[in-house]
Amino acid sequence: MQQSELDSNAPGELITYGRRSYYKPAPLPPSRDLALGNDFYETLSDATFWLGKLSGMSLELDFPPVLYTSLLRKEAMESAKIEGADVDYDALYSLETRSVPHKAPRLTAFET
Repeated sequence: MQQSELDSNAPGELITYGRRSYYKPAPLPPSRDLALGNDFYETLSDATFWLGKLSGMSLELDFPPVLYTSLLRKEAMESAKIEGADVDYDALYSLETRSVPHKAPRLTAFET
């Protein structure tokens, strides 16, 4: 890595090692005093509420893993979208649920 590749505001330092250099970031978190405002606590409260609703709903279902699996797929797709991937939920679901065509065994002349 070259100094020119490193942003001037990057928290850390460029360390020379033999013929190469590497970037050593500053330890995380940069500050122990996190400023969490009301928006954070409102979002946390909403998330806690909806998790409670989901927990209660799962008690009413005959087979809760179906619900959780669907939600897990949806969360994975949202995470992939953040990373720039384009995933179609219908295509993913149809790929996972399609059945492999089963061919009937052929009977030979000796088996008939």
